Amino acid sequence: QNPKLLEDLYYQEDNFIEEGNCKVIRSFQDERLDDRAETLKLAMNCYAKGRNDFAVKMTDDQIKLLKYQRRLEEEFNRPYMDLSLHQTIYRLIKENNNKVAEQMRKEFKVPDKRYWWIRIQALAESGEWAELDKFSRTKKPPIGMEAFVELCAKHDNVSEAMKYMPRVPPELKVKCLVKVGNKKLAADTAFDNKNEEELNFVLSRCGH
Repeated sequence: QNPKLLEDLYYQEDNFIEEGNCKVIRSFQDERLDDRAETLKLAMNCYAKGRNDFAVKMTDDQIKLLKYQRRLEEEFNRPYMDLSLHQTIYRLIKENNNKVAEQMRKEFKVPDKRYWWIRIQALAESGEWAELDKFSRTKKPPIGMEAFVELCAKHDNVSEAMKYMPRVPPELKVKCLVKVGNKKLAADTAFDNKNEEELNFVLSRCGH
């Protein structure tokens, strides 16, 4: 009921982590970016006193992200503030600002696997099938081809999903074929593999 009083209590008790958490929550009430950044810096000081290096780093990254988002809004005249890092990169890719998305990936050290997921989801959502196929061949993907099949199927593009099927590992092919709705080919593949478990899986999906 009284966040300021709570923050003062944490301060008096030298409960630095909870005091920092209060400041992070308070920062969202600051309308000006500079004010919010200052409040977050105070939170960082609390986390540093509480020796929570992870919270220090995350708060520092949040300040950096907010400043980056303001620059994006000025440059592209679209809303970016208060999106997560994931959402920001996703929106950039959807709007075909790939170079900026790549810069953000490097600056915020987004792991390859996560970046690939964000990118293929954004491309599938935008219906950029040729670009999705091109991206799948750029280098050895950190995610399997089954992810590409799944996304194409999710967006009702079975013919596109089937293009990735030859590159799906044999042990996942039957499940992928069921996902795209080709149960007959899935059953034939399971039969050819002499795999009873796969055959039972296809049969179990036939009622769906």
